[in-house]
Amino acid sequence: MKKSLLLRGVLSIWKYPLYSLACNNSVFIKFRRDTSRRFRCQEESIGKFEAFCRLLQEKNLATVFLARISDRKWIYLIMSFFFSHNKNIEILTTPDKIGAGLIVYHNLGSVLRAKSIGENVTVSQGVTIGAGGGWSDTDKDNIPTIGNGVLIATNAIIIGNITVGDESIIGAGAVITKDVPPGVVVVGNPQRIIKKSINC
Repeated sequence: MKKSLLLRGVLSIWKYPLYSLACNNSVFIKFRRDTSRRFRCQEESIGKFEAFCRLLQEKNLATVFLARISDRKWIYLIMSFFFSHNKNIEILTTPDKIGAGLIVYHNLGSVLRAKSIGENVTVSQGVTIGAGGGWSDTDKDNIPTIGNGVLIATNAIIIGNITVGDESIIGAGAVITKDVPPGVVVVGNPQRIIKKSINC
């Protein structure tokens, strides 16, 4: 762990009572994977204390963590009060349907409302995932399913009851309204496949 990160963690000692509450939560295992991918580009989880220090310092990580505990109301209220999070990013997917290793980059607005988000998904700024148009309780099935290892680039829009296949890449500014096969690169509006993903 970097000395500067450790020092900032120590200076935030007044938040340490939250350490036990946060780190003894089963959700924290997935969050450690989020942190590992964000800062180390590897699969194994970093230590609890380093992940907690990152949680104190990184708004986007705090936003992902709060999304993971949003169904635990009293814990969510405590954490959202103490942790500085990015209010420009909405993650409205059911917490247990968000896979480990989620990265949401940058501070510009994104909305993530999906049936499920797979593991190791990367989302850039300005992304919209949802039903499109107005939202109501009757639209719960009219939202996308995002596979594992998907990369979604800047300002992409993914709407409707569709599936984005594993290891696919959604290009910047693409509008996705139909199923995306696994392992391809999709761009444009209307969407088109331009090549196989280098991840496959």
